[in-house]
Amino acid sequence: MNHYFDAQGGLKKLFAGTVGTLICNVVSAIPFLVMVAAVGSLFFTVLAIYGLYQAGKDIPGCKSAFLLYVIEFVVQIFSSAFAFMPMGAAIASICVIAQAILDMVIIYLVCTSVSEVMMVKEHGDIANFGKNVWILSVIAYVIGIVITLMAKIPVIGIIAVLLGIIVAVVKIVAGVLYLVFLYRSSEALA
Repeated sequence: MNHYFDAQGGLKKLFAGTVGTLICNVVSAIPFLVMVAAVGSLFFTVLAIYGLYQAGKDIPGCKSAFLLYVIEFVVQIFSSAFAFMPMGAAIASICVIAQAILDMVIIYLVCTSVSEVMMVKEHGDIANFGKNVWILSVIAYVIGIVITLMAKIPVIGIIAVLLGIIVAVVKIVAGVLYLVFLYRSSEALA
């Protein structure tokens, strides 16, 4: 019988880190709490990265996702450093697209590898849910990347903004479903 003690704890940390980062992103909209939110976001991002590292001890796909998450974190720092420099907007746009691609691959790796474990543990419902989550996420990310590129074209940019609102809603739904998948998976491994 397979025991997934590290995966269970890692998925719980990934869930908590992802929720915490999301909350910090919302709190960062409050002017006098921006610095607190930034520190909190850093803490929760590190918690999520550590959760993937821990889950990666039992689940190979999570190990790969961990490495990509670290790369994405570095790209995010790189993007922030160049955002306020001349020509930094172009570099920041490239970094945003790179982050979206990395996020998409991370979600794919986590969902598919954890779904495989759920099948082994005879939780087919959670496994199927995970597969649906990554498909919805990939669709939202691909459309989001296309819209980001379209927004650079003056006339099409207006349409891209309108489509961007729809994609943002789909990304929020996919994000919530991803969190539900992480939570259910960690509970199923208990």
